[in-house]
Amino acid sequence: MYSNKDDQLLTIKSNDWLYEYLCNLQKTDEYKQLHFDYFTEEHFNQKTHHLSSSVDMSVFHLNIRSLNANHRALCQYLQILSFKFEIIILSEIWSYNIEFYGNILPGYTFHYVLPSSSSVGGIGMYIKSKYAQVVLNDYVFCSSINCQHENLWIEIANGEIKYIIGGMYRYPNGLVSEFCNNFERTLHKMSQRNIPCIIAGDLNINLLKCNSDRHTDEYFKNLLIHGFFACDCYAYTHHLTQCNAN
Repeated sequence: MYSNKDDQLLTIKSNDWLYEYLCNLQKTDEYKQLHFDYFTEEHFNQKTHHLSSSVDMSVFHLNIRSLNANHRALCQYLQILSFKFEIIILSEIWSYNIEFYGNILPGYTFHYVLPSSSSVGGIGMYIKSKYAQVVLNDYVFCSSINCQHENLWIEIANGEIKYIIGGMYRYPNGLVSEFCNNFERTLHKMSQRNIPCIIAGDLNINLLKCNSDRHTDEYFKNLLIHGFFACDCYAYTHHLTQCNAN
């Protein structure tokens, strides 16, 4: 759900056919147990107040469109949520004054990759400082003029808990085929290790084309081939009157 200017809650219908497509593709009952929905902050707090002790790893992702411009709103929003995430991944952090925002979330360590050819783009990751953290530079796949993106990979550990966390931002209008080929090589590297991996970000891939575009279909199948559980949201994440079909 989301609020319009009159503060009325409007229900946005999810894509049932996309849900069925993903269920058939993954052929596992676990996917059917996943729940995607739109929540107000109050409703989210009600749903998650009992989960803190039972969740092994929690990840929050947001396309922030400039951390410099929106860091206060981010901090205020996270303060409203009673559930405290272990990992906070931000896409499109932009490069403006980025060095000033390493300490805005007490108890977290800030990692980031900035865009190389402009001020717009980038990926950032706040990780709770209780984890040992190792940046995995050998997992990074390079951007090109035909497919621009930033990606960041960090291995975290705390006692018996160990994860690889990936954050990605892919610019609109780039070649999905090139992105899939490059991403597949990183997926292959990760699948060789017996460590759980969580990937979050804004890939600007139109999932509604999954049954008509072979590159979008390839994106899903690459995840499954390498043992990943494709938990892509089947509900709308944008509400626009016009949307690029990329």
